[in-house]
Amino acid sequence: MSLTLGAILFFALFLGWAVLPLLPALIELRRRTDVKPLRVVRASDVDIRHFAHRFRAWMDGALGDPIAACRAGGAVVEGSLADGTRYVVLPDGAPPPLVPAGAGPAACPGVVIGCGRLSLPAGALFPLEVYAANSVEVGERTICRAVLADGDLQLGRGCWSLRWLHARVTLLAREGCALHGRASANISMRLEEGCRFERLHAPTVAFGVPAPLPSAPAAREPLTAADIPRLIDDGAGRWLVRGDLEIPAGRSVTADLVATGSLRVGAGARVTGGLKSHGDLVLDDGVEVSGSVVSARDLFVGRGCRIHGPVIAERDGWIGSGTRLGSAERPTTLSVRQLEIEAGAVAHGTVWAHGGAVVLPRPVPAEVA
Repeated sequence: MSLTLGAILFFALFLGWAVLPLLPALIELRRRTDVKPLRVVRASDVDIRHFAHRFRAWMDGALGDPIAACRAGGAVVEGSLADGTRYVVLPDGAPPPLVPAGAGPAACPGVVIGCGRLSLPAGALFPLEVYAANSVEVGERTICRAVLADGDLQLGRGCWSLRWLHARVTLLAREGCALHGRASANISMRLEEGCRFERLHAPTVAFGVPAPLPSAPAAREPLTAADIPRLIDDGAGRWLVRGDLEIPAGRSVTADLVATGSLRVGAGARVTGGLKSHGDLVLDDGVEVSGSVVSARDLFVGRGCRIHGPVIAERDGWIGSGTRLGSAERPTTLSVRQLEIEAGAVAHGTVWAHGGAVVLPRPVPAEVA
């Protein structure tokens, strides 16, 4: 072999080894088989009932035999799992065992499983999960880590939940309850005045007793793009406004409204479209919006409003009594940092206050005050 041929073979081999690590990238550059971003969805973030489903699956696997024994014999079954976690399986209506504490509430040291109805006594502590195959009634000022009810779930006044609650039928939280983490129901839930919460989900979420909707005006005078000052663009059904925007009371708008400043919609107005503001967003009493409502700052929604689309604020929100968010046929989402919502409001779908929320007392009618 000549010296020249050997040198050529050496450099060819060297180049082959150098290009080899880049081969997958070169193939992808030519074929483009992976141009879409990866879809990463965590079930715990998307489904508010994730932890309830996980607990049910764990319970069916780990406690299937004790539950079957309790149902067959009608007697209390107690024991411990391999990791030392204690459990008690109770027949229909039987009270859970409590261990007195020198200081603080009496506590149930294990997982509580009810084969039928279950009543938790007042002023007690349940540091592990609670399940009932029927309804669960929690006494006043009782603290629960998590509760799963296959029927209705009712919390007495001043109860606390530390992680999650789920009812397969309805959920009722009496005055002054604190629902940390998640709370959900398959049919409906109602939170009375003074309740605090973070994340709720149900086809119907009522805050206090729902207030009746006021009758809508017979007709609203239309507003045109020519009536809007500082209008930048009105194409494709969207009105883009530089600075603040105010829609007069009692008018109707058929367009999506976007303001680079704050946005206010006067009382009784109707917007067939969505609203978006880069500043604060205010809806006066009786406003109806068919689309979404999005604020880059604070959100104020007056009393007796109707919003059919998602409601989102980067900062805090206030919702008045009688306001309806979404509908049973078209559930929606309310997402804000902190929320104050008056009793009498109703939401359909998800209500998420990342920094916490409180149900305010229902306003006193002017003629009574």
